[in-house]
Amino acid sequence: MSAKGNSPERKLPVALESKDRCPPIEDLLNNQGAINGALDTLSNSLATLATQYRQHYREYLADGYYLASVMRKDPDTWSDFCHRLDWNDVADRPKINEPERALEYVLRIVCGLGSRTGRQKASKLKFALLDAWEAEIPHSEIPDWLKQRGGIEKAYRA
Repeated sequence: MSAKGNSPERKLPVALESKDRCPPIEDLLNNQGAINGALDTLSNSLATLATQYRQHYREYLADGYYLASVMRKDPDTWSDFCHRLDWNDVADRPKINEPERALEYVLRIVCGLGSRTGRQKASKLKFALLDAWEAEIPHSEIPDWLKQRGGIEKAYRA
């Protein structure tokens, strides 16, 4: 847990040094099977990176879910959020009397309030997390909850 005890510590992916990622050409040419070994290493690295990416993405979504949960339950934090300058000139801005929509608005902010792509992404994530939000599943369970549903895309389509 972090120093405040609110969210788990993040483990950043370990990056390989360039010399480990790309063996010298002499090694590749002079050692039988070296090129295949380098390809296997690259393949494994990409698979690991993809897995780490999805896990980190789910964890960051859980962080947003957590912040929205706090706002849903605390009128003062919700009010502060509703009065952010980001919401100036936004048609569908959060309303003080609608804290149950906190998840939707948090996702809109973090995905990019001003862009069409950001709004679409926020909408998709909101629907992917909607069942968890309505059931008030704890934020610490969100990464596993999403994984059990086959990921964000499948949770969205469910």
